[in-house]
Amino acid sequence: MEESQKENTASAPIEVIPREEIPADIPPDEIDLKYKYLVVGTLSYLSFLVVVAYIIGLDPKISKFHIRQGIVLFSSEIAVMIAQNIIPLFFMFSWIFHIAFIILSVIGILNVFKKKEAELPFIGTLAKHLPV
Repeated sequence: MEESQKENTASAPIEVIPREEIPADIPPDEIDLKYKYLVVGTLSYLSFLVVVAYIIGLDPKISKFHIRQGIVLFSSEIAVMIAQNIIPLFFMFSWIFHIAFIILSVIGILNVFKKKEAELPFIGTLAKHLPV
């Protein structure tokens, strides 16, 4: 590219659409709620970040489904870590649990992006009973 073209592209202003120009048929609250749902759902399955998801997800419009499953998943991870330190030779098998937790987290995050409230295997039945 020539230098004049580089200068033109570098100095081109970024257009920001003012909130007033958003189509009237989509309320701004729904746009914010959509992204909040994705953030809360994703954070729910990322280990200790479920605490942040719980704090953000205090909005009554957001489903607590993913937060419940995230709490059960995180408490299971803590239980495995404690057992790994207490029970001799358990650390040899704990890697299986850690891989399972990673797989369950990925499945949960995929469900969030699909906007599907599907129960995770083993975790979903316990999460139903949490009073969140």
